[in-house]
Amino acid sequence: MIEACDQQSDETGLPTVRDAYLEACLASHPKAQYPWSHPAVYHAGARTGWYDLENQAEYVSWPNFKRNYEEYKRKALQGESLQIESTIDLPEPEKSTLSKTERQQQLQTLRKKLNL
Repeated sequence: MIEACDQQSDETGLPTVRDAYLEACLASHPKAQYPWSHPAVYHAGARTGWYDLENQAEYVSWPNFKRNYEEYKRKALQGESLQIESTIDLPEPEKSTLSKTERQQQLQTLRKKLNL
């Protein structure tokens, strides 16, 4: 029964387990900003481990992903809301407004304070 439902991804809006696995393995970084076909794929990939999906042999990562995806697929089909948390962009590092000479003077002052 589960396999029959899995083959009918068009009706549920969820990709098949195989399609979801390939999507998770090939998704680019950052993962949270990738245009996922469904949040269940993202969550299954995250639980399986992005490193394992990208670096382990399929016979190692496939069973774990399949189990995780089926769990999230079941949750989605039961109406549970699966959200992908948005990431926060880090601000650009501040550039020093001091000249090289001024930075050297500050460094000398600090060394004097520390008795170096």
